This record gives sequence, C-alpha cells and structure tokens, in this order.
Amino acid sequence: MPQIVAAKRLLDDPSPWEDPRIHGIVRGFAEDNALRFFNAPAATSKHHSWRGGLLVHTAEVAANCTGILQSPMNGPYRGRINSDALLLAAWLHDAGKMDVYRMEGENPAADRAADSMVGHPTISNLIFSELARNKGLGTDLRSLVSHCILSHHERREWGAVVEPQTIEAHILCRADFISSRMPD
Repeated sequence: MPQIVAAKRLLDDPSPWEDPRIHGIVRGFAEDNALRFFNAPAATSKHHSWRGGLLVHTAEVAANCTGILQSPMNGPYRGRINSDALLLAAWLHDAGKMDVYRMEGENPAADRAADSMVGHPTISNLIFSELARNKGLGTDLRSLVSHCILSHHERREWGAVVEPQTIEAHILCRADFISSRMPD
C-alpha cells in the first residue's frame, strides 16, 4: 500500500527534526513496536480503520505539523514553537491505540473498556512517559509533550484529558483533526 510506504519514509526522514536524538527515539519506538504500530487500525470506523491505518494517520499528523512549522505564515510564532516537542507528540499522540485497536482478520476491533474507561490519550501518555523516562528526556520537554498528547482531542467532551494551553498543543489538535476527517 503506497500510504504505508510513504508513512515509513516520513518516519525515517531526519530533516524536520532539530535534535537527531529525539528523531532516533521516535524511530526506535516505531521499530520496537513495529508489529503493532505498523498493523493496527486507527479506529473501528470512519478514519483509518484498516490494517496500517494507525501508522498512516500518525504520519499524516506529523506531516501536517511539519507543514505548519515550515509555513512562511507562522512568522509570529517562529522561535516560540518547540518543533521537536510537537513532532514527538505527533508521532506518539495515538500510541495508546496499539493497546485499544487491533485487526481480527480483515476487520478492525477494539477493547472498548480500555478506550472508554481510560482512553487512548491517557494510554498514549503513559507509553510516552515511560519512553521519556527511559531515554532521559528533560522534565520541560516531557511536560510539553505530555500536555500535547493529553489535549490532542481539544475539548473534554471530545475526549481530551485537558484542554490545549500551548501553541504546540493547538497545532497538534488541528493537525490531528484534519487527518481524522480525511476520507479513507
């Protein structure tokens, strides 16, 4: 599938990253979780509800964030956006979906209890927090990325744990929204 090939190529591309170490952390996470991350659907219906949909959705969100970062129109925000935090959050914002969604044959399925009782943003943040601790990421970066992940649904009534308070979190919300509304 060309979308999966393109998503993997984007994952391997170091050019949007300021710190190669952070890019390496994302690539290492993807490699360590390849079976689940590259095969899981992103949902059971609507957006990216097919094998590999999670990887494609995640790459689309990262590409949307990169586009915003590279836009000549973001001049007022230049120097105020932590691009590595934004990209790290983009690549891991739905990591918890690996624990919620799976394929049963050719059909997407979900662990509804995990998604409704805990929610994939919380599960994603737990995955990120463990990874960040193991890789020795600083507390400021950890807090910013956690905030982005926990707020990526934008509103509490839409599943956000907290509402976005940083420019990075607002960008991630919009980038995620755009990808989630694209027709499959």
